Amino acid sequence: ILMNTKYHYMQFSVSPKISNVLSVHQAIQSTLIQVFGVADRSIYLDILWVAEEGNETVI
Repeated sequence: ILMNTKYHYMQFSVSPKISNVLSVHQAIQSTLIQVFGVADRSIYLDILWVAEEGNETVI
């Protein structure tokens, strides 16, 4: 689905399953810091949706 918007969204499959929004946020920030060496306060993430099963998320 293509949306005409100035924002960009990404859907991820999550493994192991994480159904808690805060845990998803922390896991993604931790990974970005490990990969890019970025300070965690400089990254803004908006977790829009986490599947009830905890296997997918949209940021």
